[in-house]
Amino acid sequence: MEIHAQPLLRALHTAHQHLREELVPMLFETHSAIDSEMVTRDLADDLEQAWAKANDLSRAIAILQTVSSDFVGEDLRQAKLEGTLLAGVRWNATTTWPEEWEPLIRRASMPAEKEPGVLVIAAEPSNTKVPADT
Repeated sequence: MEIHAQPLLRALHTAHQHLREELVPMLFETHSAIDSEMVTRDLADDLEQAWAKANDLSRAIAILQTVSSDFVGEDLRQAKLEGTLLAGVRWNATTTWPEEWEPLIRRASMPAEKEPGVLVIAAEPSNTKVPADT
């Protein structure tokens, strides 16, 4: 994430500097309209770059969240799940869980919206078992 966050922070810092150090002082001094127009354009460019970087960061986070919670078809029988937060994990009938975890996983899972056959582990277990082939 740092690869996307650092350019965003730099763009926002530059925009902040233009605003604080150049544009705001111009509001209180009698400079030419050309100077304030140039600074305003620079600020608009900086903010546009920051918006693009924020958009890139948002997409990267969404991809990371999807990849890090997609266990569809995985063999997790040897996984050490103690202390692991599983809320939001996606899985299906071909996913294999450690034997002692499977009943809890099934109770805590709900069918995924718009993804037939995929289940999502909820934050809290429910009282009903969900078949993996739902």
